[in-house]
Amino acid sequence: MSIDSRHNPEQNRLTLNGELTIYCAAEAKAPLLEHKDIDIDLSELTELDGAGLQLLILAKRDRGARLVNASEAVNKVFALTGLADMLE
Repeated sequence: MSIDSRHNPEQNRLTLNGELTIYCAAEAKAPLLEHKDIDIDLSELTELDGAGLQLLILAKRDRGARLVNASEAVNKVFALTGLADMLE
């Protein structure tokens, strides 16, 4: 997994690439929870498991993150868990 970040006065955005799973959730935690009111772009995320899902929920709930541009893989996980309304 890799994280691309873009910060400017008009937009703070992180783009997640690859997999967000138990194997990389610890690595992703600090960048995802570092900023408030950030857009987390999920368009390049190819796999998401329970650990990754928990991390995204934490970022949204505690840091006001917006989960945007969900990929098909992300949409499936959120739909299966009944959390599709969390995506923007």
